[in-house]
Amino acid sequence: MNIYPEIKKIAGKNEAVKRLGKKLSEKIDCDGLWLEGAYFITGCKERKGHLYKGGKRLDNGGLVDGDYYCEQYAGYCEDDYHGTLYFKTNVPGHFVAVPFDM
Repeated sequence: MNIYPEIKKIAGKNEAVKRLGKKLSEKIDCDGLWLEGAYFITGCKERKGHLYKGGKRLDNGGLVDGDYYCEQYAGYCEDDYHGTLYFKTNVPGHFVAVPFDM
């Protein structure tokens, strides 16, 4: 049988994401957030309550509760929502983009 150490590493990382997600849920509502799909976005600028990258505005909801920038769209029947939340990091111009579906 072949052994792939990458599989073990992926499983370990997934467990770490679950633990961090539980810890984060003590601070904010994480329902609908796809934490496993989070990714870094760099080269961003904050101007007048909005987030930009390369001159393009990334959010359509502005800064929400001082926590994140929101790009949100309604579903076909307008009873569900999806989009991306952009959380600031401690590195200037770097954000974490977290997709969501509610």
